Amino acid sequence: MAMDISKETYLQDLSQKKPLIKKMNEILNDIGLSKFQVDPQFNLVLNSKNISHSINSYLSDGEKTVIAFFLFVAEIALKFSQNIELIVIDDPISSLDYDFIYNIKSFIDSLYDRMKTTTQFIVLTHNNIFYNMLKYRSNQNFGKLDFSIAGSIYVSGEKEETLYMEKLKVIKNIAMQESDVSLEQKTFIPNHCRFILENVANFFFPNTNCPIDVLESDIRRDDSETRINKGKLTTLFSAIQIGSHSLLNASLDQDSIISDPQYKEICRTIIKIVKKYCPRQLEIA
Repeated sequence: MAMDISKETYLQDLSQKKPLIKKMNEILNDIGLSKFQVDPQFNLVLNSKNISHSINSYLSDGEKTVIAFFLFVAEIALKFSQNIELIVIDDPISSLDYDFIYNIKSFIDSLYDRMKTTTQFIVLTHNNIFYNMLKYRSNQNFGKLDFSIAGSIYVSGEKEETLYMEKLKVIKNIAMQESDVSLEQKTFIPNHCRFILENVANFFFPNTNCPIDVLESDIRRDDSETRINKGKLTTLFSAIQIGSHSLLNASLDQDSIISDPQYKEICRTIIKIVKKYCPRQLEIA
């Protein structure tokens, strides 16, 4: 008898989830993740295969974040008519590429636009780019909470310095410095250069499989008078392949491949690339 009651409760729970399953699958289709679906038993399905019990084997960290976030969005979308006083969204862009970050930002805008008269939104993030995207590329009134021992205060405040601009300033300073490149600088120059290139590439070539490769090809096709020396480009892209993500010991090994003068030349080449695609950013950096 207890088993019958349990089965009845389970079936009733599933029937209540049908609108949620439908909404979730609609969203997955809308954002280009149609290979994932939620089946009538509320299992996550990948290309018709139930993967609910082996998610870690099939999903990247980014895909887990996206699917969890849009399940949350689907649940909220079905409760628009209810009076929800507070919605907390905790780090919705962890491990995501730019396309999904823009999608998530758009969905948050949409939720806020529909619920702002009755609901307070708190979005938690450590990503300044995402914060600026919400605050300065939305029609909504997003601000920042500064936490201290005394509690928290609302700050309508100035634009946050993005990690991209911080790294660009460092590379610009190294390119212009008269002194030799220090051992400490050698440990982070390839990483900083890769980060800058990825940001430029993702902005100008967002719908390609490997934006940074497309960026390199686009630069190499330039035959104008302001073209960047192809040998220096080769040195730059070789350096970020050899040295990016490296620690101190790895950077010492790369000294046999990258000479001291080349470290500075790599920084100068990065500045030329930014000047080619985003000249105004160098005025700010």
